[in-house]
Amino acid sequence: TRSWDNLRLADVVKTVATDNGLIPRVADALKDIHISHIDQVAESDANLLARLARDYNAVSKPSGGYWLFLQQGATVTASGKQAGGITITPDEVSNWSYSEGERGSSTGKATGSGGKAKEKIGVRYYDEEDGTTKTSTVEHDGPAMINPYTQSEKTTAEQQANSRKTQAKRNEQKMALTGPCRPKHVLLTAEAGVTTSGFGSREDRAWVVESLVFSLTSAGFSYTYNLVVDIRKPAAASKKSEKQDKTGPSYFG
Repeated sequence: TRSWDNLRLADVVKTVATDNGLIPRVADALKDIHISHIDQVAESDANLLARLARDYNAVSKPSGGYWLFLQQGATVTASGKQAGGITITPDEVSNWSYSEGERGSSTGKATGSGGKAKEKIGVRYYDEEDGTTKTSTVEHDGPAMINPYTQSEKTTAEQQANSRKTQAKRNEQKMALTGPCRPKHVLLTAEAGVTTSGFGSREDRAWVVESLVFSLTSAGFSYTYNLVVDIRKPAAASKKSEKQDKTGPSYFG
């Protein structure tokens, strides 16, 4: 159990990384985020940094002797260099699935909304000036959401609201791929870039790896990637071709 007061996000990551024998690597855009107070009570170091990552639109992961704390979707290596993504085609996959949110889901846009349903994401915070609880909100395409925890200051509430908005955008579409592992598949890590090609007009786009699993069984070495939208890049099929090239089935109309 420990607490931190009035310090930078980079200082928290450095302390946790050093305690675990790792070298901290924090994205420049995140280093100087001010944290007024944070408690770690009956909580692992990994969960603490994962919680901070959710709050500040980041990803936390130990990798290759480093503890990386990077902006979501930033496909970079521990040295800060851009990591090369890969393209996956149907012949590399034994099973795959694709989804577009869930109706009423708190993690993505409601299916069938057509992008027209505008609701707000709210995070409550305590205003020291007048002693009242207020709410910081951002608009997004999807159902209304309220963070269950009240923050100590407006800046933190605004950051968390924007982080939730980014999460919702990433989860508007999802894809899962499973197949026999080849050398190019082993190189990927969480938040690495993947482009799908040949699956269908909705399925073919730029993704990032949300999570991945490598399995070694009697059947061989295989991978499973769970992908979410790469919000930095438009879908490869965002503009419909006049000829409507049918490289794969379109299940969604």
